[in-house]
Amino acid sequence: MAVTEIESKKSQASRPQGTNPTLGRSLLGYGSAFLLWSLLFWIAGFWQTYWWLGLTGIFVLVTMAANRVGRVVPLRHRRRYEQLLALGFPLLLLIAWEWLVRGGILNARWFPPPTRIAVALYDLTVSYDQFNETSLLGRPWLIPTR
Repeated sequence: MAVTEIESKKSQASRPQGTNPTLGRSLLGYGSAFLLWSLLFWIAGFWQTYWWLGLTGIFVLVTMAANRVGRVVPLRHRRRYEQLLALGFPLLLLIAWEWLVRGGILNARWFPPPTRIAVALYDLTVSYDQFNETSLLGRPWLIPTR
């Protein structure tokens, strides 16, 4: 029994630090489940009717994968991992929103896609409003001369 413990410790020591074979298998499982779930919805034609269920399943799979990765992240990289999550999840929500509008599932009049909102905000920021004779930021060099 002591020999097997020593051999297992040797195999763990010979492995590069930060690698975990069970992590790779579990992430492969989550990725496979993600693909199967998406294919099931696509083949069955459920995206138009049950898009909320499909996105909930995808969100759960992504959250479970992020939780699994978070358990093995070394302490020195924990802050960077949490920052990545803080930026990644809202970005995924914006991508899903864009995808739902472009796919015709959400009404673009009620829920304009984030790219259209960003373009409109940029246009408001740099364009001169002739009615108010100002720009959004009030920059005088944007006001045309008469």
